Amino acid sequence: MALGSVMQTALTGLSMAGQTVAVVANNLANARTPGFKASQTQTATQTPRTLGLGAAPTSSQGGTNPTQFGNGALAVQATTDTTPGPMLANGVEQSNTDVGESLIDLAVASDSFTANLAVIGVANEMLDELIHLGRA
Repeated sequence: MALGSVMQTALTGLSMAGQTVAVVANNLANARTPGFKASQTQTATQTPRTLGLGAAPTSSQGGTNPTQFGNGALAVQATTDTTPGPMLANGVEQSNTDVGESLIDLAVASDSFTANLAVIGVANEMLDELIHLGRA
């Protein structure tokens, strides 16, 4: 159960990173489009699965924490930044895309993708070892 939860969390991380890359790529592709409004990925944590409820402390012993497995997170939506972009002398509004911020967002999403992929790789190695132990 725990390894499945780890894989689920890593898969949701891969999905979020991929969706963030798509949003950032769209922002960068339109950075020079007059009037373009940049978007940003909004994320949320999924409700964990509770396998055992916790207990409050008593006079003779401390309490216990609930047993929970995470379900990861998800990209909820891409929201548009309605802040106006800079105005040119001829009155044309430029894009409000901050290229520097977008490049940082892209690097963070790339690192997140790489980290979650590494988690899946380690989980795969652990499953292989368990299979070999079962055959021994």
